[in-house]
Amino acid sequence: MNTYEGKVNFSSKSSKEQLWAVLKNLKGDWWIRIDKSPRSISANNYYHVLLNILSEHTGHEHYELHEYFKNKFLPKFVRKRGKEFMPGSTSELNSDEFNVFLEKVKLFSIEFFELELPDPKQIYDYK
Repeated sequence: MNTYEGKVNFSSKSSKEQLWAVLKNLKGDWWIRIDKSPRSISANNYYHVLLNILSEHTGHEHYELHEYFKNKFLPKFVRKRGKEFMPGSTSELNSDEFNVFLEKVKLFSIEFFELELPDPKQIYDYK
């Protein structure tokens, strides 16, 4: 079986052209894997600061809130490569998915705790 490995930066026109040059001549069945950016360490730190704020406000433990939000906002099953599995961890989320998760946590906080959580830029003022 022949394999071709390479990285394509889709913001680069020349990289897309090189990929197309390879793809247009291929025959048979091929799989293409697209990796998305993982969430950043700063986004993860921000989430844990939000959990600490919520913990202080509600009296619930940090880990309890984390487990609650995972169960509430993460999909129950995810399909990858034709197989279903339970995600169970926010570390499985890419950057965009994690941002959606954070927004859900923030909206939940407003609705159920009447607490508006700070944006990342406001965190330094909070500490």
